[in-house]
Order: sequence, then structure tokens, then C-alpha cells
Amino acid sequence: MRRRFWLGLLLAVLALGSLCAGRYGSSLSDIARALLFSSDELTQSLVWNLRMPRILLVSISGAALAVSGVVYQTIFRNPLASGDVIGASSGCSLGAVFAILFYQESWFIELCAFLTGMLLVILTFLLASRVRGNRILNLVVAGLILQAVATSLMSLSYTPLPPPDTTQDLVCPLLLLKKKKPTRLANTGYALQTPKRKGRPIQISAKQHGTHQ
Repeated sequence: MRRRFWLGLLLAVLALGSLCAGRYGSSLSDIARALLFSSDELTQSLVWNLRMPRILLVSISGAALAVSGVVYQTIFRNPLASGDVIGASSGCSLGAVFAILFYQESWFIELCAFLTGMLLVILTFLLASRVRGNRILNLVVAGLILQAVATSLMSLSYTPLPPPDTTQDLVCPLLLLKKKKPTRLANTGYALQTPKRKGRPIQISAKQHGTHQ
């Protein structure tokens, strides 16, 4: 009971700090007036249109992840069971990639991601149950094996060279994870020229719309 009280108090303090923190800092009195709709228009807009939705979204997402972890560990009776370990994340990614390749509709992508995620979870559980030994260790090893298989299949999906828009949809999430700073070539008069053969570096040339220098 005491732990729940302190956790609830910590959540309230963090939420209040998130309401006050930001590029446009606000005092506690300003936040209180904004919550009561008695503050100026700018502060009310910052609180209700930007900061409050973000706080609620983060809280709901964290609660959903916690519940999913509890469900995984309860069903499999394994303290190490999670979406990453038992292959659910890789399965969902694999299903989404193939759905983007064949039929680019949001409902179809979500359905394929869900079905392939469930399929890899079932396969992980079956593979771990067929091997004798430590049950926890078998589940982890089986999940890692199926994760490697799913990653390999996703890599093979890039081989047929789909249309440029599809390739961008598939590779863009990976680029966002690796790239730290966005490129600033847009609207600068420069354009990237893609090499025709492998092994040649990408060339940057000046390009003016309608005129040549």
C-alpha cells in the first residue's frame, strides 16, 4: 500500500514538472490558472493542446507496456517473457514489411503485423517446449533464433527492388534510428546525384531551377 502511494505521488510530481517544463517555462501559479481556464490564451494553449496530451499519451503507453509485460509473464509463467525476447516484435515487423510490399492499406498492415507477431510467439513457445533443459533458457534461445530468422526474411524482402516509394517506407524507420542529424540540402540549391554503379561515391552538384551557373 505504501509503495502504491509513493508511486502515485512520484507520477503526480513528474506530471506537474512536465506541465511546467518546456521551451516556454511556466510557473506553478500559471499552470494552476491554465488548468482552471483562467489564464492567458498562450498558457492555456500550451497546457491543454501540447503538454497535457503528451503527458496522457506517455502515461497510457507506459501503462499498456506494463500490462503487456505482466500478461506475457503470467501466460508463459516466465519472468523473462517479453515482446522482444519471445519474437513478437520481430514478427510484427516482418508482417508489416510484407504487407507494405503487397498491399499498402493501413488495416491490412496492422492485421498482418498482429498475425505474424502471434505466429512467432506460438512458434517460440513450441520450439522451447520441445527441448529439454532449463525452461527459461530454452525460451530465450528459441526467441533469439526466430528473431534472427525474421530479420533475415526482412532483409530478403529488399532484394526484389520494389518501387521507390515502397523502398522508402521499408527503410525509413531504420534510417531514422541510425541518423542523428537531418540533412540540410533542401532548398539550398544543391541536389544529390545517385550513382549508377556500386562502389562509386554519391556526388553533390549545384542545381538551380531554371538557370545554370
